[in-house]
Amino acid sequence: MLTSGSIGSIWDTISAAIAPALYDLQDMKISLLGSPVALLRIHREATVDIDGLANETYTSETISNCIIHYPGGIVTLFDGTDDQISDTSSIDLSEILPIEVYVKFHGVDSSDVVNIEREDILVDVKLSEHNTKIPIILKVNYRASGQFRAQHLVTKKYECTLLRGELQNEIKTIIDAYIASV
Repeated sequence: MLTSGSIGSIWDTISAAIAPALYDLQDMKISLLGSPVALLRIHREATVDIDGLANETYTSETISNCIIHYPGGIVTLFDGTDDQISDTSSIDLSEILPIEVYVKFHGVDSSDVVNIEREDILVDVKLSEHNTKIPIILKVNYRASGQFRAQHLVTKKYECTLLRGELQNEIKTIIDAYIASV
C-alpha cells in the first residue's frame, strides 16, 4: 500500500485508482452468477489461558451477500438409512467436488468486507417440497482464491466441503437458533 510521500510505480497508482471500480464490477458479476443467499458464518476463536489450557469460543454472523455454486446443483442430504452418510465402496463425486462460495466486496447495508477464514462453518438453509427447513452445513477447509491487481485484491472465491459427522453442542445451538429465525 502506498503511503503519502512514497513514490510508487505508475502501475501502482493506476491500480489504486481503479480498484474501487473493480470491486463494484466483481460485485455485479457475482450478482449475475445466481440468487444471493443468506448464510450463517460460525467462527472459532481459540485462546490459551494463563494456565496453558485451551479455550474455544464461537462467534456467529449472518452473511447476506453471497452466491453458492453446488457441483451440478446436487447435495446428498442422507442415504436413506439414517441422517449420516454411511461407508460405501463407491464414491459420490458430489461429495468430493468443491462447493464454491462467492462473497461480494460490499455488504448489503454497509461497505464492510466479509472475511471468511479457513475452518469457518457456513450454514445454508434450503426448503423441501413441504417447506421443511433443510440446513446444509459447509466447512471452509479448502482454499480461498483471488486475483490481485498490483497491491489490491479484486476477486475472491472460497471452496468448501460438506461438513459431516457430529457437531459440538455449542455449534448445534447456534445453528438451531439460526434455522428457527429463517
